Amino acid sequence: YNFYYSISKQETLRLGWCNFSKLADRLASRAFGGRYVVGAVKYYTSKVDEDTEMNPGEIARRNLWLAALEHGTGGKVLIVEGYHKQDRQKGRVEKRTDTNIAIGMVRDALVPPAAATPRIKKGHDRPSPCDAIVLMSGDDDFWPAIEMIGHEYGKAVAVFHPHDDKRPAWAN
Repeated sequence: YNFYYSISKQETLRLGWCNFSKLADRLASRAFGGRYVVGAVKYYTSKVDEDTEMNPGEIARRNLWLAALEHGTGGKVLIVEGYHKQDRQKGRVEKRTDTNIAIGMVRDALVPPAAATPRIKKGHDRPSPCDAIVLMSGDDDFWPAIEMIGHEYGKAVAVFHPHDDKRPAWAN
């Protein structure tokens, strides 16, 4: 939802039609050269419902954008949803998105390539066996999962920050 919110402003609206599959290919190539092929692209977000809508028409615009994302990628980008909870100070807060991302990365790092994918309903994370992970996030909460994946499980990890800030680079 942070990505969607950040592109909902006039000056960044053009970024809303990002091809996440192409972006994943480019980031993987930049991070790892030609050593890996992108097998899965996952977009983690949170639903807005009538109880947490803050701006009129927000639900319809978000649903339209997600439908365009699904159509534009031919369903190749898995959309994994958390939810929003009402909050007295902020109006609402995102729930489960960060946890879903961390668990999804660790699960993908642990699932053997020959494993059968269990039946998981749409909108939930599906395991994607992998040798490398690319994460685009400005959130430092993922460092424990990233370190586990890289150091304990020996997987290649690349982290890209969406903003040009002074965060430490992950090297693996």
